[in-house]
Amino acid sequence: MTNEINHSEKKSFFQKIKDNKLLTSILLGLVIIAIILIYFNIKVSSLEKKHNRELENTISIYQNQIDSLNLAALESTVRVFSWAIRSEMSRNNMEEVNRFFLEMVQYKHINKISMIDPLTSMVIVSTDKKDEGYPSKETVFISVNQMKTAKEGKSYKIFQPIMGIDRKLGILLVEGSIQ
Repeated sequence: MTNEINHSEKKSFFQKIKDNKLLTSILLGLVIIAIILIYFNIKVSSLEKKHNRELENTISIYQNQIDSLNLAALESTVRVFSWAIRSEMSRNNMEEVNRFFLEMVQYKHINKISMIDPLTSMVIVSTDKKDEGYPSKETVFISVNQMKTAKEGKSYKIFQPIMGIDRKLGILLVEGSIQ
């Protein structure tokens, strides 16, 4: 008899759980709940990563569209600005051209403005005075007859020819960046 009592006392922990139906169902329920929580945690994490990728892609697309619109507006501004420059150059009023340049370079997207002689490729007037009287590095665009824009990342260069009655007076070069 003592042997039977010892045997019942020596029941393993798992045997006790197996014999107790309430404890077994509670533990089984907890395991199922833990599995469900882990599954949905992984699912939510996956959906968050997917959402973040889509959001970054959408932001990138719209940022590119905004940059394109800003550049188009800037090109229109440069076109109108070139008319004022043409008017002053036809009167040989280079001091006024320089004043226009200094006013225009104060806008946030414009870093530098230069006027290049189409015959000699020399910089006639520039907001960066150390460039004046030296050959321009932008000789590829000297022969433009209409506005050209070179864009590299967030930086741009707009080349606008300034046409006189019978000849090209100069090439207006506007450099800047779109942020």
